Amino acid sequence: MAMSSGSGRTTSPPRCPSSSAGGEGRRVGVALALAAVGVYLFVGALAVGGAWLELITFPNPFAMLPVAAMLGAAWYARPRPDGPEPALLDRGDHPALHELADTLADELGSPRLDGIALTTSYDARIGRYGWRQRRVGTFGVPLLAVLGPQERAALLAHSIAQVRRGDRWRALLVGSAGNGLAALMELLEPEQMAMVVGERRYQRPSTLSRTVANLGMAVIWALVKPFALLFDALEARQVRRAEARADRLSTDVAGAPAVRWALIRSRAAYTLTTLAASAAADGDPDVIGRLRRRSTETPEREWVRIESELAAERPLLYAAPAGVDELLAGRPPRVVVSDAQAFELERELLPHEQAVSQELLERHRASIYR
Repeated sequence: MAMSSGSGRTTSPPRCPSSSAGGEGRRVGVALALAAVGVYLFVGALAVGGAWLELITFPNPFAMLPVAAMLGAAWYARPRPDGPEPALLDRGDHPALHELADTLADELGSPRLDGIALTTSYDARIGRYGWRQRRVGTFGVPLLAVLGPQERAALLAHSIAQVRRGDRWRALLVGSAGNGLAALMELLEPEQMAMVVGERRYQRPSTLSRTVANLGMAVIWALVKPFALLFDALEARQVRRAEARADRLSTDVAGAPAVRWALIRSRAAYTLTTLAASAAADGDPDVIGRLRRRSTETPEREWVRIESELAAERPLLYAAPAGVDELLAGRPPRVVVSDAQAFELERELLPHEQAVSQELLERHRASIYR
């Protein structure tokens, strides 16, 4: 099945995951959930231990320091969900975009998004916010601008496919524990006694109390860090599995060429900064228009280079057993964006493109004259 990118390369549809891979995914999920429970227990132990120490030592004033340290660390490292939630688009003002997202979610077997947000960044992500774990898809206007209608559907499908039905509470458990662990590591990291700015080295005054505190924090930080690294490794592994699942499902719903091309274009983020700076220098307010033209004028060898990197990172999009190409070559995507839908999407996105162009222009003008 040839890609629509014009690179001339023929690639294969994704490989179906094996039962062993599914078992491995469940083991990773269980291990990550147990690690998250361990974070909750550790923070709870800090809080209970601090309260207990205060009770058995009251009114000893020398016990106030360790008590305050334990209770303060427990509060600072308390597990909490991501927030705040980004500003969401009004469904009434963007019916075509929300209708397409709902259709894709139904076809993917994923829960529908609770909201869609647009940003000035060149990326796309799915996030969960608050204790209710509201699912919000955040999409960069510059990235959407350089994609064709079917590729926009592919980008939406790939993001939505990373959300699974029935995993709200597990996602809350893992995500909130990860935030608490990251806060704890930030709190425990020893204070930097010196830093280099430019060619100058600035040394903070070293006192006995500061040295002792730094040594104590370094010991605790070294004890907690292996657990944090394990948690990060498990979470990264789960993210890679979610990405692989999204690759497989989105190619079936939106079509392999559109998904591959959307992912390839999404990796060209570095061009946005360059073009925005160039537009600011020239006084051109149409930053998004420049980005579109640059995307269409990019040499084929550059897309081939990006695609080779993508193929190394996402083998499910490119590796397949013999014969699958021929078997699936004629299968059309289950969701196809019509010309009428494409027109409505373009109409809804146009005001955002103009606003983002102006914001990027002003931002880079400010950086030039700073």
